Amino acid sequence: MEDFSRGPCREVATRPVIYPDGTLQACCCAGGKLSTFFAGNLRNQDLASACEVMTSRSHYRFINRFGPRRLFEVMAGARGLDLKQTHPSICDVCVRATQGMAPQAVDATLDAWLLERILQPDTAEAGSCGD
Repeated sequence: MEDFSRGPCREVATRPVIYPDGTLQACCCAGGKLSTFFAGNLRNQDLASACEVMTSRSHYRFINRFGPRRLFEVMAGARGLDLKQTHPSICDVCVRATQGMAPQAVDATLDAWLLERILQPDTAEAGSCGD
């Protein structure tokens, strides 16, 4: 895991993959269809609706902003995953972080982490109240 950058991933939701059956995935997902990266099916909905799903998901925005490695660290903390796992690629890190989870559970976990981060007092300003 230490071999991978902490940088953001701009692939998710900006380079979706459309399968022959109409399935739209938010990215190539390390080469497979995964429920957590499912954005819709173009045989049942229009592309604009599917793109709206991609832009609304906390999961994808998190990956775009913080990257797969940070995603894995946050999800590992929430799910009790082993941070020392080995991964063949950065895409695998991203996929394994949410493997077996429902998309709504991924978004809820990340939303809770982000909210906690926002609400934590800034240590530089913590002593300024009532000075």
